[in-house]
Amino acid sequence: MKKNISKKRREKKKELAYEWRRVAYFFQFFDLETSTEHLWEMLKLALTSEDDPGDVKDRSNMIFFYEYTKELFENIYILLQEKKKTVSKKSS
Repeated sequence: MKKNISKKRREKKKELAYEWRRVAYFFQFFDLETSTEHLWEMLKLALTSEDDPGDVKDRSNMIFFYEYTKELFENIYILLQEKKKTVSKKSS
């Protein structure tokens, strides 16, 4: 039973490592500034669309989503940098 718990913990650590690799992979293509710029451009295009710009509530929700997603990107980027420092200290 004890071996099974230990195995599950190792598997969980691998899952976390995989998730951090996915985050790092994202920021290899889109650094923090680029990702927030793309997000801003998407918002502007959505709000200025002539086809269906939505009502006031829809536009408000898009702006709300933009603000929180931008903050999420910033926080994830900071956490990734801290994780990289931790990993490099452990491997030294």
